[in-house]
Amino acid sequence: PMQQLGLLRLAANARARAAQQAAQGALAPDSAAAVAARAAATGDSLWRAYTATPLTGEEAQLADAATPAVAEFAGVADSVITLARTGARDGADALVRARLEPALAAALARLTALVDLQVRVAAQENVAAAGAYRFARLVALGGTALAIAAAAALGVLLAARIGRPIAAAARVADALAEGDVRHDVPPARSRDEVGQLAGAMQRVTQAQRAIAAGADRLARGDAATEVALLGEHDVVGRANETLRQTLLALSAETNRLADAARAGDIAARGHAARFQGAYRELVDGFNATLEAIAAPVQEAGAVLGRVAERDLAARMTGRYAGEFAAIQRAVNTA
Repeated sequence: PMQQLGLLRLAANARARAAQQAAQGALAPDSAAAVAARAAATGDSLWRAYTATPLTGEEAQLADAATPAVAEFAGVADSVITLARTGARDGADALVRARLEPALAAALARLTALVDLQVRVAAQENVAAAGAYRFARLVALGGTALAIAAAAALGVLLAARIGRPIAAAARVADALAEGDVRHDVPPARSRDEVGQLAGAMQRVTQAQRAIAAGADRLARGDAATEVALLGEHDVVGRANETLRQTLLALSAETNRLADAARAGDIAARGHAARFQGAYRELVDGFNATLEAIAAPVQEAGAVLGRVAERDLAARMTGRYAGEFAAIQRAVNTA
């Protein structure tokens, strides 16, 4: 149960982080929805498995109190991603601060209360074992002393092998939920479920570092390095690779237009249809700028050609501003 509750905390933090990244624009809404869905499926499976085990009266009460808190958090996380998908990032970000963060804290507090109960029950069981050993000492003092020492050693071993690794993994998961990838999970000394959890958490940390490094390269304009996918279903990696390819294509398109302009080809235009969203708007802006430059240049050329043919009545009639208006006046008064 303690392992299940620890993994539930990790799943909740991963779901909250996906919603926060969607609201901040750090992660595409569809990608965030996929990450959140996987975390939700994992959390639901763990919760069903935990509640299917025999629960004490106090444990059942705490579980009943945790259920609505977890459901409230899940609903707010889904609402944040839904807002981000509609493009309402300001609303999504406001919802993160106003409701998602408090709902996450409330859900984690409920889960922590269950973990604390597990620790208390374990402590009570240790106390009961110590009582049995004390009773046995009345029968055989030597055997009792040995049993107490063994019980103490077992308690220390359990605390070291279970409690501490889970607590360390939880701290790293909380840091990852806040975008902090600096921390490592201490190496596990065992190959049981706790050791597997620590290893998995360290792999998650390394994956987040790789994602952050790739995003940083793209943010600095470094599109030369191909994004390495972490797996078959690496939606974030695929999105970053698509972004890299788009930046390369956009750079090639702008270089082509610059080369054409230097060669005197002012009729060249960017292929806006090859891009989407803001990138298409950017190419459309390039094209509009070229149109604004080409029109007065072409008209001035036509008028000067007519003047060269003795047509002194030829004039530029377009409506221009700034330097283009000065060119128009110069041509018309020449």
